[in-house]
Amino acid sequence: MKKTIAKLLCTLLVLALLIPIAALPVSASDDGLFFVYCGEKSLLRFPVDDAYFPEKDGSHYTVNRFYSNPNSDVTFFSQLSSAQKRIYNALLNSRMGLDAPEFEQDGTVLGRRIDIPFSDFKLASTSYETLMSIIDRNVVFAISSLMEDYPEFFWVGGYGYGMALGYRNGQYYLDTLVLILMANPYAYENWDSIEDDYNYLNTKIDEFEIEGNTRYEKLLSIHDSICEQADYDFTFVLPHAYDPLGIFVDPNDFVCEGYSEIFKLLCDREGIPCVCVVGEGGYGDNTGAHKWNYVQMEDGQWYGVDVTWDDQDEILHDYFLVGSESRSEAYFGHHMFSEEHVASGALFMGVRYRLSYPTLSKTGYYCQDGRPVSSDGLWRYQMLDDGTVSICSGVCDTKAYLGSAQDVTVPTEIDGYTVSELGTSAFAHCENVRSVTVPDSIKSIGRFSFEGSSVERVVLPQGIKSIPFGAFSDCSLKEITVPDSVETIERQAFEKCDLLKTVILPDAVTDIPDFAFSGCSSLTSIRLGESTSSIGQSAFEGCKKLQSVDISGVSSIGPNAFAGCAALESIALSAALTTIETKAFCECSSLRDVTLPDSLESIGDAAFYKCVALEKIYIPAGVAEIPKSAFLKSGLKEIYGYHGTGAETYSSAYGISFIPLDDYDCEAGIHCYKSHRSPDETVYECLLCSDSYTEPLPELSVDGSVTVNADIDCKDENQIYYICFEPDNDGLYEFSFDGTDGSF
Repeated sequence: MKKTIAKLLCTLLVLALLIPIAALPVSASDDGLFFVYCGEKSLLRFPVDDAYFPEKDGSHYTVNRFYSNPNSDVTFFSQLSSAQKRIYNALLNSRMGLDAPEFEQDGTVLGRRIDIPFSDFKLASTSYETLMSIIDRNVVFAISSLMEDYPEFFWVGGYGYGMALGYRNGQYYLDTLVLILMANPYAYENWDSIEDDYNYLNTKIDEFEIEGNTRYEKLLSIHDSICEQADYDFTFVLPHAYDPLGIFVDPNDFVCEGYSEIFKLLCDREGIPCVCVVGEGGYGDNTGAHKWNYVQMEDGQWYGVDVTWDDQDEILHDYFLVGSESRSEAYFGHHMFSEEHVASGALFMGVRYRLSYPTLSKTGYYCQDGRPVSSDGLWRYQMLDDGTVSICSGVCDTKAYLGSAQDVTVPTEIDGYTVSELGTSAFAHCENVRSVTVPDSIKSIGRFSFEGSSVERVVLPQGIKSIPFGAFSDCSLKEITVPDSVETIERQAFEKCDLLKTVILPDAVTDIPDFAFSGCSSLTSIRLGESTSSIGQSAFEGCKKLQSVDISGVSSIGPNAFAGCAALESIALSAALTTIETKAFCECSSLRDVTLPDSLESIGDAAFYKCVALEKIYIPAGVAEIPKSAFLKSGLKEIYGYHGTGAETYSSAYGISFIPLDDYDCEAGIHCYKSHRSPDETVYECLLCSDSYTEPLPELSVDGSVTVNADIDCKDENQIYYICFEPDNDGLYEFSFDGTDGSF
């Protein structure tokens, strides 16, 4: 299964340059033919679609593998002009080059050649730029439409083209269009094995097991089966990573193109209208090239399906038959589908012509039965296998609570059934509810239970073990008591709860996950559990009023964890911490005191960027290198450290005063002491913390005689060592000294 992750990218195939096939010169007054070479185009490839998210997709076949009517409005063919349809059909009749002759240049087979007659196509202009535009408009539309209508033609990596032009009776015309199809160079060195792979794919499609009787059931089966059988290819180098064959070829990995295209081919087999969609996936700065599907249901509406993003550690249905305004529950951020999926229709590089897609329904599709509604009309629920019920939405866009009360107590029973679960989005986007009390019968709450709601106060029962993904994200929560039974908090659980001021977490919570409290702009304090050992990426980012948090026991802190916590003044880090990640404390403008542990080995980029109140810091000897941006635009004036370490190097490079600690005894970062002894006491003076304290010298009381064995390393001949005794009644002692250095 794939793990989310990474910035979306686009890789372009590189094609060999085509040489003009022929050139027949002609003067403006002559009738005849001449050839114009136009160039070549490359297919776009979409290798990564993890936005921030943003984890895991009859006998011998003839040309017509499209199971629906090829002239229906479900195909892109129907959008073409007559000239474009002529190109489309010529390519289709050649089975995208399988039945076309080879094209050679200097003994090298560059592709397959398809000649398309156009003797009646008059040209309004003879300028090279205009001719190129004509070719682009007709060829790109035709070949893009064909490849999206027939994903089984998966081997095409690009094409070259030329025109045989005629001149007759003062009129230029297109006599013949010549297309040279080239195979994907990542998968094929030549065309010998392409037809075998084509037939193999079609055989596997016919053998693919699809369960269910209704269109909804079949689509669900196709969606889940692809997720079960396929994995995401994070290497982006597998030969069939970009085509539907990848699911049937070991190691069964591919990227979004493969997920989208195999989904369409299986829909085609079942006669379910489906199109592939290309565009941008992701949100905000984390976007890139992506491919997904639109499916038409019996109601005539089109709905979005993104099998790639639903294929995670578990099979999700966040992007299954959703509308343009449906919001995901997944790892990629809780945004509308249309915000995360922006269709472009541009299949080829450098071409302004684009495919047109059907208009999506605003809301998601769901079974006509929906969820049952309680007899009092207040609750939508679902029967569970154990005979209890879950209060949950019937559709991804409807609420579970149907009432209008401001203070709500969830019932322990509905229509005679015990309520054991508060399901997904139960109170999501409820605008009137102010407080919710959850009874002891509830053992779990679902993802986005209160997301986007006006709920200000929630009382959860003991027994709840988890605060799930996005449970309270972007809601009006002011007060919550997290039960002691809670062991885990999931991503974005309290994200953007901008009215929440204080939080106390149970001792059993070991991890604060990514974005857990991100954007909680009113949060002033949080008490972590005694077992909390890790804080994830951006967990407290933007908590600009956070003044206190004890992380001295936390051994792992993610990137941006406390970025923008402008009120945070002091931080003491765990003695087990080895790395401060990128931007971990950037823009903490009030941060003055930072205790770095001696276990620290690295400080990430911009870790303390714009920490303007930070004037001095101790950097342990284990930190060998420090990036320039680590303290960029901070208030740093003094660095305390050891000669020959990253602290001294950084100080020297950026003009910061360096104070060596080689002669000091340092503990816990800032506690660096020198000692001075007198006959009665030892005085300790701290360099960084301006602290000092004294310790009396030890006294020894004896009755009778005593032998004092002192093993003293006299490095300083001027140092005085004292051994003190309380005199007994006689005041008599016998002293013996065994040593070769010094005197007694």
